[in-house]
Amino acid sequence: MICKFFHRAAWKMSLENAQKRMDQLASEVSKSTESSIMDDYGKTFEYKRKEKGWEAFECPCGSPKQLSPSMKNKEFYCTQCGRKIKVLV
Repeated sequence: MICKFFHRAAWKMSLENAQKRMDQLASEVSKSTESSIMDDYGKTFEYKRKEKGWEAFECPCGSPKQLSPSMKNKEFYCTQCGRKIKVLV
């Protein structure tokens, strides 16, 4: 009987510790992701076009971007990280 109680208590304790550790790690990841996104916000990335047609590239945050042949704007903002992307012709 004591052995069963000990195993249940140890199991419950290990679950509680695992939950606390998961919460701690999630908080750390959230803070680091938040700070890296905020570090990029407002910065400018310059991309030089290679062709006049359709073109695809990645923002430094990893978000894919496409430029159409009729694109008139010389700059736009990444929807993922908020970084300004300047298109050089």
